[in-house]
Amino acid sequence: MVYQLFLVIAFIIGGPIGRFMTQAFTKVNKHNPPYFDQINGNRNYPYFYMFKNKIVSALNKEKGILYRYVPSVPVVYLYAKKKPFQFHGNKWLNFLNETPNC
Repeated sequence: MVYQLFLVIAFIIGGPIGRFMTQAFTKVNKHNPPYFDQINGNRNYPYFYMFKNKIVSALNKEKGILYRYVPSVPVVYLYAKKKPFQFHGNKWLNFLNETPNC
């Protein structure tokens, strides 16, 4: 979660600093894609969107966190089978598979 918050901050800051933070993050994690020069803070929007919605949902005391949450934009969700922690369940995957444009 710490790395996600770091990328959320890079998105919020934006500009050259957000770009530097995002590119530095990719280097620290030894990820050097061929499009490295095009990486900037804008690519961190999914993390910002996710955390924004979690915070808004948490502030709604009547419903609880992510009660009946439905994304307001199409979602592309990629994950790896060997990833040490999976942050999704079959219900989420089924929802995305059944939602147009996701």
